[in-house]
Amino acid sequence: MLNIFRSLFAPKLHSLNTILIDKKAILHNLSYLQSLHPYDQIIPVLKSNGYGHGLKQMCEILAHSNVQLIGVDSFPEYQVVKKHTKKKVLITWETDVRNYRHFNWKRVSYAVYNLSTLEWIINYKKKCTIHIFLNTWMNREWVQMHELDEFLTLLQSAPWVSVEGIMSHFADADNVNPSTTQLQIENFKRMHEKILSYGFESQYRHISASAWALKIYDEFFNAQRVGFSLYGYNPLSENDPSYSKGELLQPAMRIC
Repeated sequence: MLNIFRSLFAPKLHSLNTILIDKKAILHNLSYLQSLHPYDQIIPVLKSNGYGHGLKQMCEILAHSNVQLIGVDSFPEYQVVKKHTKKKVLITWETDVRNYRHFNWKRVSYAVYNLSTLEWIINYKKKCTIHIFLNTWMNREWVQMHELDEFLTLLQSAPWVSVEGIMSHFADADNVNPSTTQLQIENFKRMHEKILSYGFESQYRHISASAWALKIYDEFFNAQRVGFSLYGYNPLSENDPSYSKGELLQPAMRIC
């Protein structure tokens, strides 16, 4: 009742601007990125309200595409996505463990960063899929090389948890100097070999965000997470040899 009165007497707010989202541009960018990686799965990242383009609107635009996974950061974002698309959702960031009981475990994959998160998921004893998030150099809270044996041993004790993906994230893929990026790729491949030795094979292997997805094709990886580029933004600097590839993207937002 209180909320009803609040709505009745609240001031009426009117926007000075209208934001228009170009569906054709989004689908063009998706198709273009797919053409750069014809054998890979493109994973659109719709975090932060679809990078400001509207989470609901982006779900509706991608609903009839060939996309299999949609990446979001949080439980609230997942709640929006599940209402507006039947696509499977990849939760790319950690969530309060109390939220697990509210997920539809058949429609969600979880990026798992550490032993603690893995323990919580295992304790729910529900069939689910995860993406192991590896620390390849960026040094955030991801699975470290030295703890990988312990992590995989624990995972072996829970056959109801399947490894759908193995993932990491570049520290500076937009850097013209590729030395750090190449180091991360080498670390990823070493850790991947360790995972295979424990009997786990994944459907997806992904490390790229928009910048690297525009710069290079590596047949070892079979999925590309794209954020900025999906919306038409070129993340590469003008002195990057691959800059022209980003220029073929189409901006998807117009403010009137």
